[in-house]
Amino acid sequence: MCNKRIPRYAFLTAVVGMCTAVESSAISAPTTPIADPKQWCGDEAQLVGDKDFDKMLDAAVAASGGLIDEENAAQLFAQLAPLLKREGALRLNEFLLQQDYGKSFTRIWYLVFFDTGPIFIRCDMINLGTSWIVQGLSFQSTSDGIRLP
Repeated sequence: MCNKRIPRYAFLTAVVGMCTAVESSAISAPTTPIADPKQWCGDEAQLVGDKDFDKMLDAAVAASGGLIDEENAAQLFAQLAPLLKREGALRLNEFLLQQDYGKSFTRIWYLVFFDTGPIFIRCDMINLGTSWIVQGLSFQSTSDGIRLP
């Protein structure tokens, strides 16, 4: 699934950890502690808007607590690159929703809109007590599969 080409407006999802199995014992503190998951996801959405793949990748790896390695993150973000190249200039970056599930898990949605279409972003975050880690990132060109409540 990780090596498929994705058509222009087809479902585009990059789920962190999708290509590798990770044992829960591998989870550690993130290299870059996250105090505010909404802010972190907003920063990642801005990097998508800026089309800054190197910083997107570095931020995801550093904030994952070991759930994301650089090789798999690069492969997943590379799937986003062709779509963003066709989208044109950034027009809007907006927070949509944060849904908390207890005190240990939250999902956050952002909309990044370009000249020729939207990218919906969902960040899945886990609270380890003193900081948050990125558990998953999803990107999609339509709102149908991003699982907005």
